Amino acid sequence: MGEMISSLTGGEANYAIIGCGVEGRGMGWYHALQLLNGEIPRARLSDVVEPFFLGAGKDLPPGKAFAEMAAKWKAKGVQFHASVDSGSLFSGATSGTKIALIAGRTCDNPGFFRQ
Repeated sequence: MGEMISSLTGGEANYAIIGCGVEGRGMGWYHALQLLNGEIPRARLSDVVEPFFLGAGKDLPPGKAFAEMAAKWKAKGVQFHASVDSGSLFSGATSGTKIALIAGRTCDNPGFFRQ
């Protein structure tokens, strides 16, 4: 998909995964991993939005696992946000196309879209 989008713009597509979840348990995490591993040509993971594990769930065991994963991904240039409307989404993106991939729980996705 990144190749298709970037072929229209001539550059690299920046992706924000909204609703990432924890390692090995969410589709958002899996899509982010594909981007980080370079499995999608001319696409990069620039941002992750994860309201629960950066908010109310941060002190739970999965929240702590998320924080460890986030630390590794931050070292690769990924920015993390507790909400879509944080004001800083895509602030570290390149000049290419910006794509928000909503991959949260089904009940949460309409709210993400409205943000």
